[in-house]
Amino acid sequence: MPQPRSVPLARITPHGKESRGVQGLRRLSHGLETLQAEPRNEPLRRRVKASLHGLRALVPELPCVVEGNEWSAREPVQNLLAQRIAEEKAATLKLWRRRLAVAEHKQVAWVKQRADQALEASLKPPALSASLSAIHPSSILEHHGDQWAKLWTSSRAAAVWLWMTF
Repeated sequence: MPQPRSVPLARITPHGKESRGVQGLRRLSHGLETLQAEPRNEPLRRRVKASLHGLRALVPELPCVVEGNEWSAREPVQNLLAQRIAEEKAATLKLWRRRLAVAEHKQVAWVKQRADQALEASLKPPALSASLSAIHPSSILEHHGDQWAKLWTSSRAAAVWLWMTF
């Protein structure tokens, strides 16, 4: 028998793993920004208004949005979004440090990885003269042109010998 699943607390987005509240704030911020650029966009105004109730359940400190003047809430929403993103990053880092503190093999792996990165960064890059460069077609023509000129201008016996070594 199928069992209902709970709604995930966070999803992976192009910005990384984010809570549903941050995702909603990000969408609201973009919607308010678009609404400021297009104040007569009634379908967008209705979508913003409809999203506020559900978003307020996820983000109780969401500022009040006055109908007809929705774009004025753009800056407080952006500030709240920046605050929530910073809080989630700090919580993620704290959780990573806690997990690292209890797993010695992860600590060793992390130290080795950092040492490899430091070594790679400290190495000198190769000199430009030692770097491989592209072979220009004209240099190939110059080299082969000399060989073909010898082949075409020599005697028949020499031409056969040159042809065999070519």
